[in-house]
Amino acid sequence: MTTSFLYLVNKYQHVMMVMLGLLLGSFLNVMIYRLPRRIDWVFKRSFCPHCHHTIAWFDNIPLLSFLIRKGKCRYCSVNISPRYFLVELLTSILFLLYSFLYMQDGSFIFHLLNLAILCIFICHIFIDLEHFLLLDSLNVCLLILLLTFQAIFVPFSWPLAFGGIVLGFIVPSGLS
Repeated sequence: MTTSFLYLVNKYQHVMMVMLGLLLGSFLNVMIYRLPRRIDWVFKRSFCPHCHHTIAWFDNIPLLSFLIRKGKCRYCSVNISPRYFLVELLTSILFLLYSFLYMQDGSFIFHLLNLAILCIFICHIFIDLEHFLLLDSLNVCLLILLLTFQAIFVPFSWPLAFGGIVLGFIVPSGLS
């Protein structure tokens, strides 16, 4: 039973990664729109940025809804930013590439941390393009993920740690 399940997982791994990329790309769009505007991203449902009408589940299917509605809101017919489509497509493509290039070996937590870091970078890129901001909340999440990655997968070295501390003080002071 376990062998057949693992076979199916391996056989459909790339398809599952594309689907996960689409779903997370849709969520990243929520983060990209709401974080810089300080809008609740946990409890508030998806809405049209123009008329603020709540978007139904069938109008919120990654990529397909944008194509079916021709990039327009069902309720006010205003064009929806192509960024929504681009983020979902880009995230799914990057997840697929990651799946092909790196998922042959390594632990689940290794891949989970890498994909979470990738998602934060996608958010950073699109928020920066629109608002010229690198949000502290995303930077803190990135720091926590990188420290977790470091603690689990990279052996500790005092000389490297000391070198990082020294560079951390020298480089910024040389820039001012």
